[in-house]
Amino acid sequence: MRERLAVLTGAGIALIAGPAWAQEPTGDDEVVESPEVQSGAVEAPAPAPPSAPAPPPPGPYYTQPPGPYYTQPPVLPPPRLDPTRQRHDGFYLRISLGAGASRGTVEDTGVEGKLSGGGAALDLWLGGTPAAGLVIGGGVSANAVDEPRIELDGSSERARETSWGQGLLGLFVDYYPNDEQGFHFGGMLGAATMTLDNRLADEQSNQNGAGAALFLGYDAWVGDQWSLGGLLRVMATSTTDRDDSDIKGTSQSLSFMLTALHH
Repeated sequence: MRERLAVLTGAGIALIAGPAWAQEPTGDDEVVESPEVQSGAVEAPAPAPPSAPAPPPPGPYYTQPPGPYYTQPPVLPPPRLDPTRQRHDGFYLRISLGAGASRGTVEDTGVEGKLSGGGAALDLWLGGTPAAGLVIGGGVSANAVDEPRIELDGSSERARETSWGQGLLGLFVDYYPNDEQGFHFGGMLGAATMTLDNRLADEQSNQNGAGAALFLGYDAWVGDQWSLGGLLRVMATSTTDRDDSDIKGTSQSLSFMLTALHH
């Protein structure tokens, strides 16, 4: 019994003391194993760090596709302006309205009466432009006086219920020295008429003849082809009564008008 206890006690001391110290080698051939090796527990090696991913195979790489590339847009030339804009050329239409002062004479079998008065003045002209600044056309110009003053045998009085008119129908020339500016002048020559209508006596004298006019003015542009301005016109006529050649008449008028022009 005592021998068995001694054996067990020695084995227990060996088990307790064995893992406490690791033995170092003490000789050339003697190897003292560590407690872990003696106990049979071997530590596993640490895992290797993960390797970097393999580089991608060479190419194909992104390249700029061939054209079209952005380029600066071409510079366009400025739009071509209308060469007829604000230039006196082509078709010509003038409408003028204003006031005028007229004077004249009516001669009947050697007796002469003088007429004078003021009234309305009108022009309507149409034409074209065959050369730069030069207008040729036709039109009508007229003056009308209501109740003119009549001087006869040294006495002067207003002719009640009487109207007196002068008209000119003919060809005209209108010239612009600078066809882009408004100053112009010209003249008209053609057939003339003069009427004297006494409504109280129910008498009327219609005379035909020839006449002429001179004018000048200025037109200011208000659009591409339209202009507004003023016109000064001098007109003279010489006529004979169509039914009685002994009745003759003359007239002169000075008129100032506002005018609208398409040219």
